Amino acid sequence: MKMWMRLCFIIRILMDNKMIKKFVRTLKKLRAFRNDAIYTLNGWRFADLKRYIDSSAVVTEDSQSSFIMMARLFAPQFVEGAAETRAKIALVTCLPPDDTGIARYSLQHLLNTPHRLDAFSFVRDVSNFMYNSAILIKKNNKLCNLFPLATLLSMDEINEYQRIVFVIGNSDHNIEVYRAMENFVKVKGAGRVTCYLHDPCCHNIVQMGKNMSHEQYSMHLNKIYSEKFSRNLPIASDSWRVHRNAIESGVLGARSILNLGVRSFVVNSKAAKELLLNDFGRSELDDLELHQLYHPVFDLERKNGAGQATERLEADLILGTYGVPGASKCTDLVIEATEELLRRGKRVKLIVAGYQAFRYLHGYFGGHIPEWIIPSEPATESELQDWMLKCDLALQFREKNLGESSGVVPTLINMKKTVLVSKVGSFEDYGDAVIYFSGSAKSLADLIEVGPVVPVAAMADYVSAKSPQQFGHDFAACLLGAGS
Repeated sequence: MKMWMRLCFIIRILMDNKMIKKFVRTLKKLRAFRNDAIYTLNGWRFADLKRYIDSSAVVTEDSQSSFIMMARLFAPQFVEGAAETRAKIALVTCLPPDDTGIARYSLQHLLNTPHRLDAFSFVRDVSNFMYNSAILIKKNNKLCNLFPLATLLSMDEINEYQRIVFVIGNSDHNIEVYRAMENFVKVKGAGRVTCYLHDPCCHNIVQMGKNMSHEQYSMHLNKIYSEKFSRNLPIASDSWRVHRNAIESGVLGARSILNLGVRSFVVNSKAAKELLLNDFGRSELDDLELHQLYHPVFDLERKNGAGQATERLEADLILGTYGVPGASKCTDLVIEATEELLRRGKRVKLIVAGYQAFRYLHGYFGGHIPEWIIPSEPATESELQDWMLKCDLALQFREKNLGESSGVVPTLINMKKTVLVSKVGSFEDYGDAVIYFSGSAKSLADLIEVGPVVPVAAMADYVSAKSPQQFGHDFAACLLGAGS
């Protein structure tokens, strides 16, 4: 009888799903606790260390040595010693593997810096972060230290940088950098802050950085740009329309950064400088520092054959257009000019290489891409440069330009490729190193048929004047003064 009662009791327990579920959950927690405890006792986890450093915003004199020991876990090349041997500039930026031109731009800047720099970047992936750190140690003679973005406030407390430069573009990859800039200003003020603004039109990054809905962002713009609008900017149905309406009213969003208290800016062109001054909208800003630099001509990639001889495509003339195809890049004009050359009996092919090239071309031609077009969607900068090397003549047009610079055109100039460009915005700064064009598809075909050529000497002069090393000197000079 007792055995029967015990069996019934066990069956009753097993039939009670709640108790079984509770037992299973408890067992999982016990297993996780055991593994966590062992892992923690064997060494701090990376995420825990980042959280600890985040909470250590201000480092006292007594705790500097322990903090430096933690910093060494991320950057063994950190230089101790007298203050004059330490970096005077901190550069806050996104880095590869972020798939954006600014990440590649900043990495090349850091690799070629002739002065000490401390770089700070958001750690999306520990492996890639450590890889970037190793590249910088190996290739730039230990002039650049790379630290997690979470350590910025603490490292500034130790080093007291003369300048903290936040490198910002308009894509989502820059959100962490923008928020770090706002936080730094809130904690330590804007007196030493410089915003290196690659895109004067920065609505997306400001809205995302401030975590605003499109309705909130409309109200934000109406508040700080009240004199720009004849009436309040309408609250559109989505962010894209809010941004478009603002741009049509001459509002680029950069005043949001000015309103944080930031008074030091760096841009890459004369056009960008003029656009910023217009956007700021103040006739007199006595304390404004607006430095105009340029997009340097970085060394060519050497992986996968880029920068070396490539196989010749079968045609008398190979044209190329690079970057995201679309109306803003005048891709339709390039295609129509190529078609005109074909009608004249020319053996010509057109390379269209860039993000979503196949999608654009399928839409343009109704699903059938003609054999004289060679589409490509390069996955890396090295692959893109391989396609650049295959062309005889590059066509890089813009319908309009809002001050953003191009990485493609300087690369093509470095390859000694003749480039036809639109004379708009920052493209005007290329001078004699390119050929400017404006007109119809027929007139473009006429020009191509003549065989335009930029003198090699003009391209060589441009490359020399805009070298990465020269840029590094100019960058430090504009922030710290001549002789720095």
